[in-house]
Amino acid sequence: MNFPTNRNVTLLQTRGVTAMELPEVTTDMLFRIALDRYMADSYDYFTVAHAAEGDSFDITNGNGELIATESAFLYPGIYEDVWLIVDDYGPNSKEGLVVTILLPEEY
Repeated sequence: MNFPTNRNVTLLQTRGVTAMELPEVTTDMLFRIALDRYMADSYDYFTVAHAAEGDSFDITNGNGELIATESAFLYPGIYEDVWLIVDDYGPNSKEGLVVTILLPEEY
């Protein structure tokens, strides 16, 4: 995963997401999608990975607009919606960018 070279980046999962036991490839992909979107446009700080339906799952923004459709086979384990939030604590902060994967009920 490519991180911004001039920023600290912290990656977090809530207890609910940790309990889902997502494979590392899936969490890496989710972190990448959230961070890439935020780095391209800092207003894109909220992303939703929807529960897999059949062999694919949809990625949307906070307004429900489709961003991408991904293969459920390449990124297994997304059986319920997960939210991705990027918080920016500033370029000089210890936290920097904090990317969190959470379940909607954990917000």
